Parts: sequence; structure tokens; C-alpha cells
Amino acid sequence: SANTTTNQQRHQRRLPPPILARQDPKLQGSKLQAELDAQAKRAEAMAYVNRNACGPSQYELTGKLYEKSGGDNTLKVVAQRNAQRQAKEQATEQKRLALLKQNLIEQQNIVGGRVAE
Repeated sequence: SANTTTNQQRHQRRLPPPILARQDPKLQGSKLQAELDAQAKRAEAMAYVNRNACGPSQYELTGKLYEKSGGDNTLKVVAQRNAQRQAKEQATEQKRLALLKQNLIEQQNIVGGRVAE
């Protein structure tokens, strides 16, 4: 369609021109070809992003279907980290309360001993 062609033309105008060997004398032979290939891949990736408003899916990148058992576990890891943090905070709080209780008992014993004297 005309709109797609216009978007593609607009995208092509924004891409930097290819690096030529005369611009950088180090880029010759296989290095020049590798750079030109890399630029072509970057241009293809940018065109894909402009067409689809996002990057390619994992299936498109790897050719493999998403597996739930071996998939992304980011939320699970975060939940485990939060649970560990909460357990550590609770253990610290329990230790603090135990020390306070011990101090209170010692103070009561001191005060009780003075009153008895």
C-alpha cells in the first residue's frame, strides 16, 4: 500500500549511509564486508521495529516454541527474593524482641531485688 511504502521510504532516509573503505582505511576486504553486513542487519532490525512497533519474538529469533517449564521465571525469582527478605526481617525482629524481653526481665529482677532489701 502507499502508506507502507511511505513509512519504508521515511525509514530508509533516517538510516546512516554505509561506511565506505575510503572513509576508514582500516575497513577493507573482509572487515569492510563484515561492517556492511552488520549495517544491513541493523537496518533490517530497525525496519522490523518500525513495522511492528516491537522487536521480534523469541520464536522468531530462535525458531523454538516457548516452553512453560523452562520459560521466564523472573516473577518467581522476585517472589523468592522478597520471601527471603521478609524471613530475614522477621528473624531480626524476633531477635530484637527476645533481647528486649531479656533486658526487661533483668531490670525487673534488679528493681525487685532492691525493693526486697
